[in-house]
Amino acid sequence: MSESTDTVALYVHVPFCQSLCPYCAFYKKPWSSDEEIHYLNAIKIELDHYKNNFAPITLHSIFLGGGTPSILSPKTLETLLTYIHQTFPRTTTCESTSEMNPESVTQDKLTILKNFGFNRISIGVQSFQTSELQFLGRTHSQNKVVEAIQLLHKNNLKNFNIDLIFGLKNATIPLLKNTLDRAIALEPTHLSTYALSIEDGTPFEREHVSPMDDDHQLTHYRYIRNYLKKNGYAQYEVSAFSKPGFQSQHNLTYWTLNPYIGIGPSASSFYLNQHYQQPKNLTTYCKNPIGPIPTNHTPAPNNSELIHDYISTHLRLMKGLSLANFQSRFNSNFEEEFFTPLAKLYNLKLLKKQGAYLRVTTKGLYLLNTVLLELMP
Repeated sequence: MSESTDTVALYVHVPFCQSLCPYCAFYKKPWSSDEEIHYLNAIKIELDHYKNNFAPITLHSIFLGGGTPSILSPKTLETLLTYIHQTFPRTTTCESTSEMNPESVTQDKLTILKNFGFNRISIGVQSFQTSELQFLGRTHSQNKVVEAIQLLHKNNLKNFNIDLIFGLKNATIPLLKNTLDRAIALEPTHLSTYALSIEDGTPFEREHVSPMDDDHQLTHYRYIRNYLKKNGYAQYEVSAFSKPGFQSQHNLTYWTLNPYIGIGPSASSFYLNQHYQQPKNLTTYCKNPIGPIPTNHTPAPNNSELIHDYISTHLRLMKGLSLANFQSRFNSNFEEEFFTPLAKLYNLKLLKKQGAYLRVTTKGLYLLNTVLLELMP
């Protein structure tokens, strides 16, 4: 075991939801008290494995995601956070975030989160239009959103993100503007906007639901970018906008391909230069919580998959991909290795070079998958 200390981000997947939204492809299932207990016991085993078998780990960020982390009972939530804190030390600037749905924001849950140093909340709002909320299967009302965020302000939890979904088939620019205005009025430090996509295995796919066509969706995306910029939110990633100084440090770990550990069913990790993922099944996970975790402590050699991951994460960022950093990490000249696809992407105006960085254009941001397919090593 190495004597050095690894500073990583920790993601904890809580798979339980009160209701299952028809567009969501994340692993989740209805909450039950019995399964919550089995889940907690498995999480403890997985945390112990990292503590006992790897170099000392220090956390620079913690993210409770799901599912709906705030659906956990207060006792389980407190036990989970106690165990995390007992297992790993944290940096003095550790960013700790919990996802919450508006209907599950309560004073007792916020008190627990604050007591364990949580300083950031991410609220799954999705829309401020009643018809859109109903279409998306959301169970909260617009008024509940306002009440939840008022409670955040009352608890001095002013660093919070609002998630929004755009690109619903019958949406209009006036409706989009209304949603953005109502979100901004609540004074979030961060906004995440996601285009509706129909994911494999979701009810929307089975029901053959279709989103807005690409041209109109691109128009809405451009409107969001321009409108949020006018209102003081700087875009730093494909879907992420923040007030100055409030970028999500946890998500930046993903987008810069730095080490992160994911625990819980379906959670993904990038640790010791290796990608691995827990099974997308709670029963399977609980039977063997340490199943896919590497036992080989020697970093895997750089390979084409890792290079593609590096490209796909860094091109999500407005900052772009540093040619010098790529050279340093992979001992390879990016422009020479990808000369032919780069020429094509420049010609299609999907990619541009600015100084020592490669950045996607506005059109390229929206068609990022197309860009990445061209650059597949």
